[in-house]
Amino acid sequence: MKDMFKEFYNPTENQLKQAWGSSNTLFIFDTNILLNLYGYKKQTRDDFIKLMRALGDRVWIPYHVALEYQQGRLSVIKNEKKLFSNFKKEALDIEESIKKSFKDLNEKNFPELHSKTSELKNKITELIDSHIKYITEIDRQQPCVRSDDKIRSELDALFSGKVGAKPESNEALDEIYKDGEIRYSKEIPPGYKDKSKDNDKKSEFIFDELTYKRKYGDLIIWHQIIEKAKSEVVVGVIFITDDAKEDWWHIVDSQGNKQIGPHPLLRGELFRKANIKLFHMYSADLFLTDGKSYLTSEIQESSITDAKEVAADSIQINSKLSANEDRSTTRVNHEQDAISQYEMATSLGLEPDWNMDLDRLEVHRQALEHGRVFEDVFNYKSAVDAALEHGHVFDEMLKYKSAVDVALEYERAFYEIFKHKSAVDVAFERERALEGMLKHRRVFRRPK
Repeated sequence: MKDMFKEFYNPTENQLKQAWGSSNTLFIFDTNILLNLYGYKKQTRDDFIKLMRALGDRVWIPYHVALEYQQGRLSVIKNEKKLFSNFKKEALDIEESIKKSFKDLNEKNFPELHSKTSELKNKITELIDSHIKYITEIDRQQPCVRSDDKIRSELDALFSGKVGAKPESNEALDEIYKDGEIRYSKEIPPGYKDKSKDNDKKSEFIFDELTYKRKYGDLIIWHQIIEKAKSEVVVGVIFITDDAKEDWWHIVDSQGNKQIGPHPLLRGELFRKANIKLFHMYSADLFLTDGKSYLTSEIQESSITDAKEVAADSIQINSKLSANEDRSTTRVNHEQDAISQYEMATSLGLEPDWNMDLDRLEVHRQALEHGRVFEDVFNYKSAVDAALEHGHVFDEMLKYKSAVDVALEYERAFYEIFKHKSAVDVAFERERALEGMLKHRRVFRRPK
């Protein structure tokens, strides 16, 4: 049975040991691994790079990983600097808050309490000052956006000649995007959890005359991994990533989410297309853990702990940033729409209303021009092919898409249709029914 369903089986400890020692095993690093180096303590960073060096020619990164790293590097450095600045500010705020709290204590009325309080305040101030000095020293060791980036210099040396080829053309990328549309609709990994990036105002970018869609970043990396794994010399692939989402990992909720191993569909696809024998994935801390066991014993336990904490912090920060970007994008879009709505309403002779919907105003414009509502409105392909006697559209839309097979004998609208109590107030020139309903409930009519 194992031969038929090998994508469900993780390698044994002995198989992993052999893979670490084999010259035919390729160790591939994700973008987040390279960027998280900037958040590590110096010891952790030194240990991680030492382990990468020990792997020699067996390390490799896809072209898209290198591109994402170069694009994201300065933002990560900036955020790390901001983090240290915030730490200092919070420490100083605590110190100032304590001073204010004790300011009104009367020495004459409570001399002993005042003395003890002053002693406490001095100890707290001393601890805070010591903490700020420690933060400042750690901050000093971190690169800044304008300084010589020693981390990048290390990575340049490590991956010299070990970066994949760039995509051949925009047409080649388009093929990946077509594949992505199908995969994401069926939640086939990797990357389908990133499909919300399509709503980002920076959903695409151009580099070296090629157009990249951010939501397909993981899928581009995966395609490049597969192509590399097809090499005759590659027998095993180990992918190191701090992406913890279910579109990379096989996750089981057993007293909390637990990563069992790579997603079975990924392992199966790589086995099938590249004909390799082993595919395994590590988070940064587990990469250090097994690297210590199988390759070099010089890795510090503190480095393993730090790598785990940085990965967790990075996931949390990225989640918050993503949520903020979504809210920011929505807010900007709403503001831009509001201006367009106001201008269009004025041009149509409607009373301006900041709550107007731009699409509904467009329906109104079309109705005024042609005396009818066009097909394919509000994403529905059914027509509301009604002649409007008064040159205006409905005051309130119906909820349902199904046809209203009702003839209107007296060229007036009914007061209640399909459980909606608000007036439709539209006179029809012909005695015919609506062929399809609109999704939205509100449009605007010409003022009397």
